Amino acid sequence: MEARQEKINHGLMEHLFVNTARAIFFTMFLVFLTLGYLNFNGISLGTTLYWEIALFSILCFRLIIATLGQKPNANRSLIYCLLIASGFILGGVFGLFYWSFYYEMSLFQRMIILLFFVGLTAGSTISMAASPLAFSTFVLPIYLPIIGRNFLDITHDSKIVAFLIIIYMGFLCMIYLINRQMLKTNIELWIKQSELNEQLTQFNHRLSIASITDGLTNLANRRYFQERLIADWIRAKRAELPMSLLIIDIDYFKAINDHYGHLYGDECLREVAKVISETVKRRTDLAARYGGDEMVIILYDTPLKETQEFAENLQNAINNLNIKNGYSPISDKLTVTIGFANMIPAREDDFELIFEYADKALYEGKLKGRNCIYSYNSL
Repeated sequence: MEARQEKINHGLMEHLFVNTARAIFFTMFLVFLTLGYLNFNGISLGTTLYWEIALFSILCFRLIIATLGQKPNANRSLIYCLLIASGFILGGVFGLFYWSFYYEMSLFQRMIILLFFVGLTAGSTISMAASPLAFSTFVLPIYLPIIGRNFLDITHDSKIVAFLIIIYMGFLCMIYLINRQMLKTNIELWIKQSELNEQLTQFNHRLSIASITDGLTNLANRRYFQERLIADWIRAKRAELPMSLLIIDIDYFKAINDHYGHLYGDECLREVAKVISETVKRRTDLAARYGGDEMVIILYDTPLKETQEFAENLQNAINNLNIKNGYSPISDKLTVTIGFANMIPAREDDFELIFEYADKALYEGKLKGRNCIYSYNSL
C-alpha cells in the first residue's frame, strides 16, 4: 500500500513539474501581450518595465526548476518548495500590479487584465491539480489584492466586481477539486495498468520458460533442444565452426527405480541435472533432458580436444556426487556413460547427423562396459 501511494505521489509531482514547464511559455506570451496592450493604450513602458523584468525573471526561474524537477535524480522536495515559493511571488506580483495600476487603467483596461487573470488561474486548475498548496499560494496572492482594491473603491460597480471575483474564486476551487480528483484517479488507473502489464510480462516470461523447461530437472526440454540443435547446426555450418553433441546416460537407472523407488530415482535425476547445469557455463551452450535418464549437451564452437576435457570433467563431477546404486553390476554408486560427436557441418549434412553419431558413440560406450566416455570421432 505504501509503495502504491509513493507511486501516486511521484506521478502527482511529475504532473506538476511537466505542466508547470509547459504553462510558462503560454503565460509569458499572455503577459507581454497584455502589457503591450497597456503600453499601446496610454500606460508608458517606463512604468511597466520593472514589472515586466520581474515577471520574466520569475517565469524563467520557474521554468528552470520545473525542468530540473523532471530529472530522475533531482531533489524533488527542494524543487517543490522552490516552486511553491516562486508561485507565491509570481501571484503576488500579478496582484500588486493590478493594485498599483488600478487608477491608471480605464474600466475597460481593468476588465482586460481581469480577463487575463481569469484565463491564467483557470489554466492553473489543470497545471497545478497535483498540489493544492501550489494552487492556493498562486491564486490567492493574485485575487486578494484585486478584491481589496475593488472594495476600497468608492464606486458601486467596483464592489460588484469584487463580489463577482469572490464567487468566481469559489467556482474556481470547485473546478480545481474536480480536476485534482480526476488526476488522482487517472494516475491510480495508470499505476494499476502498469502493475498488471508488469505481472502479465512476468507471467508470459514464466510461461515461456516453462514451455522450454523440463519440470523435473529444470534443464531445457526435448522440444527446445531440437529447436536449438537445428539453429546451432545452421550457425556452425555458415560460420564453418566445430560443434559437439554429448549424450549422457545414467548406467542401470532402471535398477535404481526398481529397488529404491521412483522418488529416489527422480532425486538422482535432479542431482545429475544440477551438476550438468553447473558445468555448462557458456550462454552459447545448452543442456537438456532428452527423455528418461538421457540428457544431452550442445557445445557450440568447441573443438574435439576441449569436448573430451569437458566430458571428463562432467563425469568426474557426477562420480563425486557419490549417489548410492548398490544394484549396479559395475559400481556401488551412480555412474554415467557419455557418448559424443564433434564435427564441422558440411554443406550437404543434415542436423540429425550429429545426433546419430553421438548416439552411436553412446551405444559403443555401453558395449564397452559403461561408466566411460566414448567419442564417435574415435570409431
